[in-house]
Parts: sequence; structure tokens; C-alpha cells
Amino acid sequence: MESITKAFLILALALVGCLAGPGVSYKSVPSQEAARMLETRDVFLLDVHVPEQAHIDGTDAFIPYDELELHRDKLPRDTSQTILVYCMGGGMSEAAAEKLVGMGYRDVYTLEGGAVAWRRAGYS
Repeated sequence: MESITKAFLILALALVGCLAGPGVSYKSVPSQEAARMLETRDVFLLDVHVPEQAHIDGTDAFIPYDELELHRDKLPRDTSQTILVYCMGGGMSEAAAEKLVGMGYRDVYTLEGGAVAWRRAGYS
């Protein structure tokens, strides 16, 4: 009986993994949490909006969301480096975050609502 239970558990875990699919491995954070991250952690701030826009203060790099692989030299070498990605409204940063995860980065965040939400929240 115990071996049947173990087999069922293994099968259930495998099915959950298959149903979940590859998924997206980045997190989305609101402006307030992003501001705290920028104050308290070593964060690489990346603007990916096309066309280039006025950057959030402290932005480390601008790379168009669809050109990340072409400009890997502008990204942190350490794939465990925290990266906070933003664009104007959020869509391009989500595409960029997925790409960054696919490139091996493991600690990727997007700014919910992008630079528009950031400025509405009173940040420069």
C-alpha cells in the first residue's frame, strides 16, 4: 500500500509540473515595493521601453525590450543579480523579463504599471 501511495504522489507531482508548464519566473512589484528594493538592495534598474523615454532616476541601462540578447554586455554578468525591469506601461517589461529569465537570470522583477505608475506614485 505504501508503494502505491508513493507512486501516486510521484505521478501527481509530475502532472502538476506538466500542467504548470514552463511558466514565468519573474515577479511584478508595485512602485512602493520597487522603491524599497532600490533603497535597500543591490538592484540593476533596466529601462526597456521603445522608443527610449525619460528614465527613472538611477537607471543603470537602457536596452530595447526586443534587443536584450544583442546587448548582453550591458547586463550584469552575474545571473543572480537582482534586475528590476520597467517600460512606460508594463507590457514591454513583461516581455523583457521573460527573455531575461530565458537568458538565465534568476532574480527578475517588473515594475507594475511601468514608469507611468511610478510617477503617479510620486517618484521621480
